[in-house]
Amino acid sequence: MLHFLFCECILISWYFVLTDIYRFHFLFMHIRQKRWNNKNENIWNDVIRQKLLIKMFEHLKTSWQIMCMVIFTYILEMEIFMITEPIKDSKELRTFVNYYNHVKPDTRNNCLIVMGLNTALRISDILQIKWNMVYDFNRKKFKNRIIIKEQKTGKTNIVPVNKRLLIAIQKLFFKLKPSCSDYLFTKSTDHSRPLNRTQAYRIIKAAAAACHLTGNISCHSLRKTFGFFAWKQGTQPALLMAIYNHSSYNITKRYLGITQLEKDAIYMSIHFPCWM
Repeated sequence: MLHFLFCECILISWYFVLTDIYRFHFLFMHIRQKRWNNKNENIWNDVIRQKLLIKMFEHLKTSWQIMCMVIFTYILEMEIFMITEPIKDSKELRTFVNYYNHVKPDTRNNCLIVMGLNTALRISDILQIKWNMVYDFNRKKFKNRIIIKEQKTGKTNIVPVNKRLLIAIQKLFFKLKPSCSDYLFTKSTDHSRPLNRTQAYRIIKAAAAACHLTGNISCHSLRKTFGFFAWKQGTQPALLMAIYNHSSYNITKRYLGITQLEKDAIYMSIHFPCWM
């Protein structure tokens, strides 16, 4: 269905382009075919044609911009419709988490993955975290909670720092020795600037590819993996909805990525006290 939508958008874009070409070609030929009686009128006619050509190319440029925007939007929608998946297999998850810890050691990248898995924050929020949000520079002590205002929802989220996340943050802190206004995750070439989403995406995709993970794994997979394993361990979906700050329960259900196999496992493992 998505491909039909894309084709429809392309046809609409080309409609704008071809409509502009036809309209301006018709006007141009109309002026060209007119007969003028004196030189001044011929000069004026040339000026009109020049202005018309300029206007035509301006409109064509706009149409091409529309077409490029449609294609770019399609690429973004492809990422959404492909449905970013959680990492459901425990062994695959362990391999993925250990990639930047043992296989290709990188303290920053490892902390990024641990942060995403243990906070369930969106990558846009993670990349905006500064050191004064996780470390008290006056008391020289790591904080036990991250208080952050979500960019997408505008809601304030309070996330406890568990032991695994604290260890990852401490390793990064002692390596960088940052100031209070520095970002946690900065560019390798410029520590004053935070990572952007594209760079974070490449970090996650590189680890997923190296670990041969199946499915569409991206930054959002970290957030979904948190929910999937919390659900598997008995967390109520309604509580996960509150953790995710979702406005709809249906969004949370899609996040969990529950397949027929997970449903089958519940049917096969259910037991009742009367049959014990």
